Amino acid sequence: MNLLAPTGGRVAPAGRSLLRLGPLRVPVRRRPVLVAAALVGLLVAAGLLSLSLGTPYVATPDVLRALAGAGTPYDLVVLDLRLPRLVLAAVAGAAFGVAGTLIQSVARNPLASPDVIGITQGAGLAATVALTSGAAAVLVAPAALLGGLAAAVVVFALGARHGLAAQRFVLAGVAVAFGLRALIEVVLLTADPIDGLRAQIWLLGTLAGKGWTEAAWIAATLLALLPVLLWAG
Repeated sequence: MNLLAPTGGRVAPAGRSLLRLGPLRVPVRRRPVLVAAALVGLLVAAGLLSLSLGTPYVATPDVLRALAGAGTPYDLVVLDLRLPRLVLAAVAGAAFGVAGTLIQSVARNPLASPDVIGITQGAGLAATVALTSGAAAVLVAPAALLGGLAAAVVVFALGARHGLAAQRFVLAGVAVAFGLRALIEVVLLTADPIDGLRAQIWLLGTLAGKGWTEAAWIAATLLALLPVLLWAG
């Protein structure tokens, strides 16, 4: 892996370098790299703060000693209770960021995102139906995935009826999002109150009861797909 200015007879534009990944030549802009490095630093600082705050409060030096394996009275709190949820939140946030970037690149609109064009609502509707119909808990995530994919297909079909135009794609997505959100409300209002509450909690999102297993699944998915997306880009 080398950063090269000239590669294969080409010279990178000003402010850019070419990142060589085997046969691939990927242009790298310096400003986004610096911004990303700063954001990573902020993420680390926020992570340390997250591991410290709560009941009980754990001082930052004790957090660092626990992470280093030095052995502290707070190992259980830091390593077993807070760290798994922190890692899960970080990889889930990375996945959300990748999803938003993909939608913006397809829609050619910086305001587009999965929740704006209806993909989030499609996943939410499918999960709500699964949660309120007595489906097994293991089926909720696959149902949400299929619902999001179905919503994406509908948006793409509506937005590409007369050629895929960015504005038409986004407007179709907004319309689909409003319609699916209305259906979610209908399902919640007609469901059993307990099931409806479970669905609302799922829609809001929570890290309670989650940890290394969920983080590993998301991280493995990102590691598998990011090289493909880099190549496609």
